[in-house]
Amino acid sequence: MWVAPKRDWTPFDLPYLIGWNSNRHLQGFSVTDNAVSNWEDSSQNGNDLLSPADSGGATQRPDIATSSNFGGKKVAVFDATDDKSMILDPPPDALEFGLGDFLFASAFQFAASGTPILCSAQRQSNSNEIKLSLTALGTPQLKLGNGGTVTGDSSVFGSTTLLVATRVSGTISLFINGVSTGTPLSGTTIAIGGDGALRLGCINLGSKGVSGHATGEIAEFIYGGSGSTGVITDFDRQRLEGYLAHEVGISSVLPTTHPYKYGPPKKAT
Repeated sequence: MWVAPKRDWTPFDLPYLIGWNSNRHLQGFSVTDNAVSNWEDSSQNGNDLLSPADSGGATQRPDIATSSNFGGKKVAVFDATDDKSMILDPPPDALEFGLGDFLFASAFQFAASGTPILCSAQRQSNSNEIKLSLTALGTPQLKLGNGGTVTGDSSVFGSTTLLVATRVSGTISLFINGVSTGTPLSGTTIAIGGDGALRLGCINLGSKGVSGHATGEIAEFIYGGSGSTGVITDFDRQRLEGYLAHEVGISSVLPTTHPYKYGPPKKAT
C-alpha cells in the first residue's frame, strides 16, 4: 500500500501565521555583543524585528550567545541593564484581530529580575493591549487589557520555558511546556486594533516611558491570528509546541503524554 511521504511540520503551515522570528536565523550570527539589529521574519510576511528601538544606541541590540539551555544553539540575549529589546513598528494590519483569535508562542529563559516583559502588542492603553510577562514571583501572565488576565500556577524564573498564549472564540489561555496553566478566562470582549508597536523584551507605557526590560535568552518567537473566531485549534497548538521543543532542543520540558514528546510533528507532502 502506498503511503504519502511526510516532511517536518513548521509554523509556516499555520494558515494564520503573521510573524516567525526563527532560531535558525540566529545561527547565522557570530557570537558577540550587540549583534542582533534585525531578526528576520521567516513567515515571508516581512515582519522583521529591529533594534535598537526608540532611537537608542547599539548597546540596546540583543547579544548572541551559544546557549546550554537550548541544546547548544545560538540565542538572542536580552539584558535589562542595557535596555535591550526589539520592535516592529508600525505593526502589520494583520495584528488588528478585533474580537478574533490570536496565538503567541516563544521558547525563552528569563532571570529573576523585576517583572520582565516577553512581548507587548497593539498597546493603546492599560485597558487595551496584549501583554505577555512574568510577575515579580516569576509566574507567567497573559493580560488582555481590562478584559482579563490569566496568571500561571508557578514560577518559571531561571527555567527553560516553552510558552503558548491564545485567545480562541473569546477564551484566553496560557500553556507552559505543553500544559495548561492558570484558569482560562472566557467571554473576553476586548477588540484588538490600532497601530501599537509589537515589542519583544519590553513595553512602552506612554508618558511613563519604556519599561519591563527582560534579562535572559529568547530562542524563538512566533505569532499569528485572525479576525475570525474558532480558527485556532488544540491540534495547532500542540504541533507548535512539538515543533518548538524539538527545534530548540528542549523536548525534555514536554510531559510524557504530549503527542510530540518524542518527535517533531510531520505533515503529508
